[in-house]
This record gives sequence, C-alpha cells and structure tokens, in this order.
Amino acid sequence: MKKKAIAVLLVLMMALSLVGCSPAEIGYLDLSKEVAQMEGLKVDETIVINYTGDELKDLTGMEVGNYLEVRATGYMDEKHMAYDLELTYRLAKTGAYQPLTRIIMDKNDMLMSTEGIWKLVAKYGSEQFSPEFIADMNAYVAAHPFMRISMDEELSGAQAVAYDELMSQSMKMLDLLVKYHDGYSTGLITEKDGGYEIYADQDTLVAMVDGWLDYAQKDIDNSYGMIQAFVAYAEEMAGESLGMEMTKTEWQEGLKEVAYEWQNLKTELKDMKLSDKDYYQAYTKMTGDKGSRVLTAEETLNIEELGFNMKVTAKSTEQKVTISTGLNATDIEAYAAGIQEIVDRYTIVTGAEMKPMDAQKAAISTKMTFCGHPSSSIGYADLKYI
Repeated sequence: MKKKAIAVLLVLMMALSLVGCSPAEIGYLDLSKEVAQMEGLKVDETIVINYTGDELKDLTGMEVGNYLEVRATGYMDEKHMAYDLELTYRLAKTGAYQPLTRIIMDKNDMLMSTEGIWKLVAKYGSEQFSPEFIADMNAYVAAHPFMRISMDEELSGAQAVAYDELMSQSMKMLDLLVKYHDGYSTGLITEKDGGYEIYADQDTLVAMVDGWLDYAQKDIDNSYGMIQAFVAYAEEMAGESLGMEMTKTEWQEGLKEVAYEWQNLKTELKDMKLSDKDYYQAYTKMTGDKGSRVLTAEETLNIEELGFNMKVTAKSTEQKVTISTGLNATDIEAYAAGIQEIVDRYTIVTGAEMKPMDAQKAAISTKMTFCGHPSSSIGYADLKYI
C-alpha cells in the first residue's frame, strides 16, 4: 500500500502543484474559466522560431535556415468542432508570407488545401523531380484545390455534448484543487498591467516542488483530505473503485519517502548545470464585455543549449462564427489516386543487374526514373532465396 501511495503522489505532485491560491493565481484561474466559455472566435496567431542548432536540419534533411515564422488566421468554434484557419509561413523576418494550407472543418467534413504544401515540397525537392513532373503536379493541384475527409457522424454528433461535459469536469477538478490549496502558492504567476504573467525556469520549478512538499507535510490533514477528495472524484468518473485507498499514516510516510527521493533528483538537476537562460514566459490579458471579449497572449520558450527560441503571439476576438465546407473538394481517396497516377506515369525501371559477391550474397543494382528524375539504388540479397 505504501508503494501505491508513493506512485499516486508522484503523478499528482507535478499536476497538483501547478494550482495555487494567491490572488494572482485565483485571478488567472478565473480568466481561464472565462476563456473556456468563449465559443466563437476570430483568431490571429503567429509562431516565430529562431534556431541555430543542427538538429532541425538532421531531422528534416532540408536546409531550412535558422528562422521560421508560421501564422494562423481565421475562425473557430471549439464547442462544435468547427474551424476555418489559413496557415502561412516565411523563412525570413521580412518578405511576404507564403501560403501553406487552409483547413476548414465542421461536424460533417474536413477540407484541406494542398497547393501551398505542394509548392513547399517542390521547392525543396526540385532536384528530385523533372520539370515535366512538376508541371503536371501543378496542373493537378490547381484543378483540385481541396481534398475532403468525411467525419464520423456518430463522433461529430457527440462533440458538443462531450465538450460541455469536459469543460464541466475540468472546472470541477480545478475548484477541488483550489479548495485544498488554501495558503499554498506556486510562485509562478503574477499580476501585470491588467493581465497575468507566468515565468518558470529551473530555479522557480525546483522552488515550486520544494514549496508544495513543505506545504503538504506541514498541513497533513489538509493534504490527506485533498488526496481523499481526488480519489473520490476519480472513482466517480470511472464509475468503480480504483483501489487507491490509503490511510493518513500511509500518506504521511509516502510523503516523507518522496521528499527524500526529490532531494536526490534535485541534486542531479543541479549537476546537469542547465543554462540560466533556459526559461518559459507567458502573458495573458482579456478586455471587453461578454460577446465581444478580446484575449491577447504571448509565450516565449528559450532553450539555450539547443540554440532554440520560440515566441508565440495571439489575439482572439469573441464573435459569432459560421463555418461552411461547401467548396470544390475531392474525396481524399480520389485525390490520392490522382497523385499516384502522376507519380506512376513518371516512374519507370530502366535497368536492373544482379552480381554474385560470394557463395551466399548477391548485389542488385537498379536504375530507374522516379518522378521524371534519373536515380539508382543498390541492395543485397541472399542467393538461396533468389
């Protein structure tokens, strides 16, 4: 039972310690609840990534540079799973945004434009494609502006109900955590200029865990009550006993053991000597009245060791939203078949040769034209199968 108590605590500690009861944290929680109730939104969000490491190049195999900016604009209604978002990008701080894709979705269909995606593929894959192949693909994509994916009717019909239930249960869970965290603060959230700022680096996260463990051990009655309430909530959601019962003594002993293990982990974190420039920072502010509220947000993530910096800026304006998927679109199966027909037309084997290397192995070389571009490959095979 003691091990079970510790296992439960390890999972809960990281989640529960993110909710505190300072005035700023309560204000931010209330703002989060208000945001969850905003159904129709006009959105404008930009993600800027500055990257000086080599991992992205190794992952993509492309010379994408050290700057990427992606912008999403359009409309969304999360409750009814309805979206109409245009995604654009640019690879330099100046210059026009290039189209990537437009995604439109309602309870029946999801439409996705492919011209921007194809142009990006053609740009970085031009050495592997012949001019004729590119021309035929350009014509096909232009004639088929959207591919259509049909939604599961049963799933889409339950979306609004599921959304309301999820929001209700999430709010209930947050209220439960606030009730049992009176007197505890994460130290991550502050009020600023009518909004709320979150700042976290290695030191603040370590201090947060230290603070929560200290709080939970000093007020054992309250922290034990919180765990009991959480277990009851989890079992209510599951509709059955989860076998997570524990006595107050077991809980107290489990806390001591976790506190001891945490000291060891904290030492390991310090030995890693992460940069003091590694941090996460966010700012959120809401203005206006219900029906026309405006939410502005900024987020920054900096990981010095990777040469990675990401900044997100977003503005969401509350308004009525109507989404229509009644556009010229081709079902995804037919769309894919059309692409495959073009690929097959420009892909042929022009020669093949097998040379025995020894008594067991042979080398097989193949020459072909792939997407109109000459290429070759060498493979090996066991002679007994040949």
